[in-house]
This record gives sequence, structure tokens and C-alpha cells, in this order.
Amino acid sequence: MIERGKEMKRIISICVLLLLTMSFTTSAFASIEEPETGTTWEISEYDYIKCMQSKTDEELSKLGFSDEQIEELRNIDLAQIAYKIKNSSDEELIERGLNSQQINEIKNTNNEEIILRNTLGKCTYNMKAVKLEYNSKKKISYLKTKLTWNWSAVPIQTLIDEVAVTTNESFYRNENSSYNKTTINYYKDGKKSNTRKTITVNQDTNSAGTGVYSQIPMVNSYSDDKHKWYAMSGSMYVAWKKTGNNRTVNTAGNYGHMIVYAIPSVSFGKDGLTINFKPVVSFMHGNEDTDSIER
Repeated sequence: MIERGKEMKRIISICVLLLLTMSFTTSAFASIEEPETGTTWEISEYDYIKCMQSKTDEELSKLGFSDEQIEELRNIDLAQIAYKIKNSSDEELIERGLNSQQINEIKNTNNEEIILRNTLGKCTYNMKAVKLEYNSKKKISYLKTKLTWNWSAVPIQTLIDEVAVTTNESFYRNENSSYNKTTINYYKDGKKSNTRKTITVNQDTNSAGTGVYSQIPMVNSYSDDKHKWYAMSGSMYVAWKKTGNNRTVNTAGNYGHMIVYAIPSVSFGKDGLTINFKPVVSFMHGNEDTDSIER
């Protein structure tokens, strides 16, 4: 099992997957509320699918794919998806968020990669350490974090994605805070010009509460509507606390996009800033970045 895991990491590295689901971190300075800035990362499933589809069934099996997952991966017909996009009307392409230059490029090429890179959904996401403060009477440090994400268009695979956050100082989720909330914005047919419905989903914890995560059902069908509603954006607010006066805290966040179906889970490493979406073969995920501010 260990060797399989090492091989999977090697394949992911070869496929340049670190850029597909780069997790990210920011820092919070004690007693200072941070402005709404920070690094934003972007993920795309196109390269991952192309990379995995180029492998033999035997290679995929060695990486941990089940027979059902291999079949599901093979059934993703990128050529057919590109054909449908190319033959879409200008209005439909504009609805996908394309500009006139991109539409012209798509209409004048049969290159699958050019078409799909211009049109397939990309997810941008941002992790923010919002506030860190210390209550001298209670001798407790309090931290607030915010993770947001946004899809530009409906992705190829709409299964169950996950978002997760953690810290490097063993802060644990403050269960009594009303700040804790994960919301998902669903749009009819995945079009942001259509009606939006926002729902709140559960936050779960792992590693004795030092890691927090939520599952994101990517598609929802409401009983009073024949249309499908897609999870196009959302936010995850988490309040943390820890006994003691912490002057510096690093926080990490990650967005995991499921490619082939499995029962999703997430684990958090003992080093404090490692987030692992599982099963590994089902999710695109990468390494965490770190940053710190001291006082």
C-alpha cells in the first residue's frame, strides 16, 4: 500500500498536477484583522483526465483504480465534449463566460485541446486567515478563517467535491461560535445569470477537531424543478480556539475535485498543514504552501 501511494505521487508529479489543485496557506497576526486579500489559485480537470486516460488499464490498476473507476474514466469522451462545444451557438458560449476572441478561436479550429482549454470549467479558490486575537482573562487564543471558491463553468465531472482547512498550531474548531458555516451556491443549469439557491451544509472535523471539512454535492435536483442545479461557488467560515497566547498562526486550505466516484473522506497530517483527500485516485490534489507573520 505504501509503494502504491509513492507511485501515485510520482504519477501526479509527472502530470504536473500540483498546478491543478494547489492548496494554499496564509498567516494571521495576533490582534490584527487581516484585509480581504490573499493568493488565489486555480484548478482545472482537463490535464488530469488526459494524463490518466493515456495510461493502460494495468497502470491505472496499479495506481489504485478499481475496474469500475477505470470504466468511468474511459467513458469521459473529451472528443465528444469538444464537438458539442464547437457546435454551440454564440449565445451558449457567451453564457459559458467566453469573450468574442475565444468564441472566434473555437469556431475556427478543430483542435480539441484549444476548444476544451477555452471552455471547460476552472475553479478559483482563496484561503484567508481573517483574525487572530487573545483573551488574556480566559488565556485563550481565537482564530477565524475564510475559504471561498468559484467555478467559471460546470466541470466535466459533477460528483462530490470537498473543501478542508487546518492550522499549524493545533487550533481546534470552536463549536460554540455562530461564525462556523459552509454555504454552497447552486445555479439552475449552472448558468450564473439564472436563479441562485444557497444552502448550508455540515462541517465535520477530524484529528481531534484540528481539521475541518465539508462535502460539496456538485449537482442538485429540486423537487419542484426539472432542471439540474450545479454548485458553482461557496464559502467556508471556521472559528478556532486554543489555550495559550499564540502570536503566529499558519492556516492551510484546499479544494478537492472528484474525478471518479468513491466514498469521499479527508485526513490531516501530524505536521499541521497537510490535507489529504481520499481516495487519492478519485481527487485532484497537490501540496500546501506556507506563510507566517510574527509579532
